[in-house]
Amino acid sequence: MKASSKRVLATAGLIACVTPGAWAGVFRIDFTGSGFVPMQNSPAAPQNLINGSFTVRAASQAFPIDELLDVDLTIAGHAYTLAELDFVSDTKGLWLGGKVGGVGIPVSGQDDFQLIIGSSFTSNAFTVAYYATSTTAGTWGAGGDGDGFTSVTVTAVPEPATLGLAGLGLAGMVAARRRGRAGGGSVKSPALART
Repeated sequence: MKASSKRVLATAGLIACVTPGAWAGVFRIDFTGSGFVPMQNSPAAPQNLINGSFTVRAASQAFPIDELLDVDLTIAGHAYTLAELDFVSDTKGLWLGGKVGGVGIPVSGQDDFQLIIGSSFTSNAFTVAYYATSTTAGTWGAGGDGDGFTSVTVTAVPEPATLGLAGLGLAGMVAARRRGRAGGGSVKSPALART
């Protein structure tokens, strides 16, 4: 393979790796819920502000999601793990929660929660958050019917393989450029070499 062909392939690989479409697939969903109100005669909420994040795999920044990859969520001293979580997702949204209540309304007296995001997680249409704790009997909710406020942001996460390909493409371009300079010539793209 000619050096110019290698440079073209390296450049094309780098461009493909750094475009947003190449990153489609893994997304981090960061959320904040506040203003939690008691549900069904529960006492005051033990925690009124909840921040957390979930990393998911999806075909795009629209539903459905395919897989839950990571969680960073602590409510009333309980740090949730992937083993405790489940989700239901279709084109209308995402229901994510603890397995205790079957991704439904949290079970009072248990460490459990539910998050519901509307039709697209890029539209900030995060609608409802509920939780329960093992330390206080009751359930609490925010969002949905105007109680409290819940927000969401979504960020595409580059996968290690994508970053590796980008680095490999960049290294190939640098090596080709150095070889061209060492030979006394300049490195030009094939299109420029023809002119």
